[in-house]
Amino acid sequence: MVLFHERQGEKPRAYGVEYLRGQAMYSADPRHSANNTGESRRALASREVIVSGGAFNTPQILMLSGIGSREELEELEIPVVVDLPAVGNYMQDNYEGGVTVHANSVWEGSPYATCTFDPQLNGTDPCLAEWLEGDRGPYAQGGTPLYMYFRSSVSKNDDADLFFFGAPDGEFRPETPADPRSRATFPAGLVTGRQIQASSGPWQRSRHDKAPRDTPGIQFNYFGEQGERDLQALAEGAQFALGVFDSLGAPYTPFEVLEPVPGVDLKQSLRGYAFSHHVTSTCRMGPKDDPEYCVDSEFRVNGVDGLRVVDASIFPRTPGGFPVAPTFVISQKAFRSVESGW
Repeated sequence: MVLFHERQGEKPRAYGVEYLRGQAMYSADPRHSANNTGESRRALASREVIVSGGAFNTPQILMLSGIGSREELEELEIPVVVDLPAVGNYMQDNYEGGVTVHANSVWEGSPYATCTFDPQLNGTDPCLAEWLEGDRGPYAQGGTPLYMYFRSSVSKNDDADLFFFGAPDGEFRPETPADPRSRATFPAGLVTGRQIQASSGPWQRSRHDKAPRDTPGIQFNYFGEQGERDLQALAEGAQFALGVFDSLGAPYTPFEVLEPVPGVDLKQSLRGYAFSHHVTSTCRMGPKDDPEYCVDSEFRVNGVDGLRVVDASIFPRTPGGFPVAPTFVISQKAFRSVESGW
């Protein structure tokens, strides 16, 4: 948690952090044990405190430090430092939905044709051996080497609102048992559409707990806002991808469609399998000292001094495509802001 000096007539000022030192202290770590209580320590800041916990943990850190919705903090019996309702709110993300088929023949020129995707270092995967011996082979390349942009009929403007990426001989479905048919011994093709233009949702306030070692409760509220528009865009993308596979002809066709689920309404299938993993905007940037925004344009947390947030939680809206490059950009902007502020 962040430590503050309470100053009469002035904003509280961050002066350091308190943390636990030990192995696997956070419950998200599979090695975590509640019996390992760790050692409580403090680190004091010579100038400012910078929080970079990410879209889930930054709000958790701020809430545990007394920065957040007064109502929620009082309910958790956490002393209120600043009433800042934006903390943990306005969560956003883009959806992903996949199209996976098993073709009638092995893909010509597939870089994964000999890979067994064996995670064991002592296994018999020749592709893994090639990578371990000299950082060569398919595992040294991008996992999805095929890319393209696509504009659906419900795009908010003239820009593409879907991003496709894919690969032969692969399958990319989280929280789904691995299908052995998708491995290299079987001809499989994958195209995943990632929605670039996020709606104003999905977002919903994250439920937080007083226990700093526990993960926060996250409610994604998928398709809760403008859901029909999002599903329409994903459906058009899936239909386009299936058309591409259809156009390949012999020897690849006929092929078996694994996803979207055959015999199920396309939108319903996409709704069931859509997922996301690039959450942003839980500490969004906006006007200085506006309680509906978490940080100002210089990354300074509203309502306090000496504290900034620098991570993907500060985006007012989810960036298009993948947020990794925009996150690198804000780190550079933050560096210049902090440097000039000192």
